[in-house]
Amino acid sequence: MSNAKTAYSSSSREYVNNTILQSELDKQRYDRSKTRETLYNENWLQQKVNLNELIEKYAPKAIPKDHGIKMEWKGPKFTVVADKANGSVRIKVNGTSLYLDKNENTTHDKETTHFKIKKWEEM
Repeated sequence: MSNAKTAYSSSSREYVNNTILQSELDKQRYDRSKTRETLYNENWLQQKVNLNELIEKYAPKAIPKDHGIKMEWKGPKFTVVADKANGSVRIKVNGTSLYLDKNENTTHDKETTHFKIKKWEEM
């Protein structure tokens, strides 16, 4: 079983508690991310996911990579992209600008392709 949740939680804490305090650009990214959360969190909460299970399914054995506010696990067909500030995650189809929705359909629709990462106690 993947330990993606541990890696994500640790990186997220570091980003929120330290990185945004040291960089104006990261502070702006954080603020935009939290604004998106305010707008869409109600929808995201309807689609909660276990990050470990998501990684195992779409990017098995992938090594997480930090990219500023995002953390990514790249598999052969999909990349799982998690936002470290707002707790959302998306599944990107590699080589395209498409994402999967909850029914595994490919789409550009941002409202249906974000999922909320479950907290430890929900897993």
